Formats: sequence, C-alpha cells, structure tokens
Amino acid sequence: MAGVLTEAAGPLSFTASNIQDFEIIEDFLAGTNTTGQIGTHGWVSSAGTLAAQASVANHIGIQRQATAATINTFNSFFPGTGASQGVLPMGTMTLSAIVRPVQIDANTVIRIGFMNNTASTPTAGQYIERLGTDTNWFGVTQHASTPLRTDLGIAANTTDWMNFSVERTGSSSVTFVVNGAALATHTGATITSTGCFGGFQVQTLENAAKSVDIDWARIWLQCAR
Repeated sequence: MAGVLTEAAGPLSFTASNIQDFEIIEDFLAGTNTTGQIGTHGWVSSAGTLAAQASVANHIGIQRQATAATINTFNSFFPGTGASQGVLPMGTMTLSAIVRPVQIDANTVIRIGFMNNTASTPTAGQYIERLGTDTNWFGVTQHASTPLRTDLGIAANTTDWMNFSVERTGSSSVTFVVNGAALATHTGATITSTGCFGGFQVQTLENAAKSVDIDWARIWLQCAR
C-alpha cells in the first residue's frame, strides 16, 4: 500500500523552472474606449479612434479600430501604456487574433502581428498584411532590408472573421497560420532581432477613414527568469 502524505511528512520539494510564460488574452469586453484604458489590459490606440461594437454570435467584445480621414495616416493598437513599455524583445513568441476588415479596397492597409513602428510602415517585424494592391493576405518578415512577403492564398474580404496567428520560434523561423492552417514559414536574414510592438495597424491611402473590427487577441512569449 502506498504511503499517505500528511502534514507531518513536511512540504513537498519544488524547483522552479527559469523558463516562464508571459501571456495576455484579451476579449475587449471590459474597459473604456479611452487610450490606455481599452480592454482588460489597458490597450493603447496611437491615433484615430477606437469604438466598441455590439457583440454578435460567437464574437463577444468587439473593438473597431479606425484611422482619421486623412491620407497616409495610421492607427496602431497595442498593449503597453508607455512608448517603450510595449516594446517586446524578440524570441519564441506568438500573436493570435480574430479580426474582420470593415473596408477592403485599393486605399486600405491592414497589419496584424509584431511591428517596430506605430506611426509609419514597419521597417522590422513579422506580421500578416494586406496592402491596397493585394487581393490576398500575405505573411511578412523584415529586418533592415526589403520585406519578404509570401502570398497566403486567402482572399481578404469584409464578410469572414479571420483567425490569424504569427508564431515565432527563437531567432530561426516565423510561421503564419490562418484559421488553424500553417500556410507559410520564413527563415533566414529577415527574422528580426529588433524589439516590436504586438498588435494591429491600419493605414488609409486616401482622405477617408479605414477600419477593422477586432474580436480577440492573445500575445504569448517565453521569458527566462
């Protein structure tokens, strides 16, 4: 018969691992529309507007991220109230999100993932992107060079909620996942070491506001502590 553990036996020994998970999961059901107070984790909007939308079946807590109605302006949306606080060191990490564009046209740019700039086009990062000239979504990696873009073969539209995931393994590879399917993996010189924000970016290429609805987001990374 196995022994019975009692108080008299003393505490169990425990050795903590130095590898820990950092994770933010956001449904955007709490908080306000004020930058720094959005959602449970106080997300920040760099410009433009954020507006809560009515929940719909299977999508509870929706934020509409919109640019100003001024050509070439951006709205970036990310956690971290300080300009440096939200910058994440690169390593093994994942950003997942459920989004639906409000406009898909020649003047709408949308990015989801890790990016180094909030007020301009990223010059480093890994993200899923749709440019004004694109029919489909693209997986992108960039580090101090021309970005590497791979057509993911999934058409961008304003009807479907898209489940995107940007999955980075160390400094070696980035995999782009859409609706549960891994569609492309990048390796090599475009895997950046530059710190990036994790979140969303919308740009308008005309004097009209452009927007995307965001239902859910998860940012996960490993920390050695």
